[in-house]
Amino acid sequence: MLEAGKVSEQTLKNSIFPLSGAQRSEVIAGPSYGVDVSLVAINDSLTMALTSDPLSYIPSIGMEASAWLSVHLMVNDIITTTVKPSFLQLVLNLPEEVTAEAFEEYWSHIHSICQGLNISITGGHTGLIPGLVSTISGGGTLVSVGEKSEFLLSNRAEPGDLLYMSKHCAMSSSALLAMSFPEYIERKCGKEVWEKASEQFYETSVFKEGVLASELNKSAPVVKAMHDVTEGGVYGAIYEMAVAANVGVRINDWQLPKSEITQKVCSAFDLDHRNCIGAGSMIFAVNPENKLIFEREMSTNKVQVTALGEFLEPEEGKSIKQSDGLLVQLNGGGKDPYWEAYFKAFTEGWK
Repeated sequence: MLEAGKVSEQTLKNSIFPLSGAQRSEVIAGPSYGVDVSLVAINDSLTMALTSDPLSYIPSIGMEASAWLSVHLMVNDIITTTVKPSFLQLVLNLPEEVTAEAFEEYWSHIHSICQGLNISITGGHTGLIPGLVSTISGGGTLVSVGEKSEFLLSNRAEPGDLLYMSKHCAMSSSALLAMSFPEYIERKCGKEVWEKASEQFYETSVFKEGVLASELNKSAPVVKAMHDVTEGGVYGAIYEMAVAANVGVRINDWQLPKSEITQKVCSAFDLDHRNCIGAGSMIFAVNPENKLIFEREMSTNKVQVTALGEFLEPEEGKSIKQSDGLLVQLNGGGKDPYWEAYFKAFTEGWK
């Protein structure tokens, strides 16, 4: 039986990737584990990048936040190429009980967010689905167009590249839980924790990091690859990146950046901040020769980045180095614990 959440690496490799339709010569990068973006040649110079993701409709956090999450989770994927998105197709499958007023508010925010990012909504499908009980309300496909040489992919890390991360762990998990269950968080952690955790919701975008990487790479080969943090948390994103590039990796666990606020919210739901959804953080493979340029540019633009370790030869494996020097194997896959925590609280009527 398949488990809830993303299907496993093995299912993708055994059942999906070998059955990907016609093999067309224009496809530069098709479906691949750990790579959230595909590349298709338009002509000899222009290339198109595509990424798809679920849409969010979460009444407990409001229509504006739901719309913001819907658009920015796709933007977070595609900006790992360093090329800004241009076009968006949306499939809205909304719960039957959605009111006209709520829908209009949700859609107006989708429009405004896309307008601010210079993204044109080019089409899709909209409908209400009887019996739908989910925070997922369909899906979208985001498209970027640029010169082939501009695009990065998450599978381009190489042995010797340095591993960096922006911001801190579990940003989106803690923000969404705080916004969805404010009374519980205020009771367990205090009003200040609830307020600060909720405030970080609009920081869960890595658009800025992707744009800065693009600017850096115009003058020198600084950023080799990027992967945004989503399901599986920081550990999951790094594992996927290493598998995609067929390299080893070593993470210094004690260097993982963490927020006291985020940790308190995660603790209230028995979550490990390293392993749950962490949109808002970007993982970088950085050319060691240009690490100072990278650190200086990010600092100048007020983006916190932390060195976590390095990518290794594949035979050196994937490991987490603990503060006592012990090496623990890094594993990927499995159900993200955020979903179980959210739906447990939801079904039990927490407020």
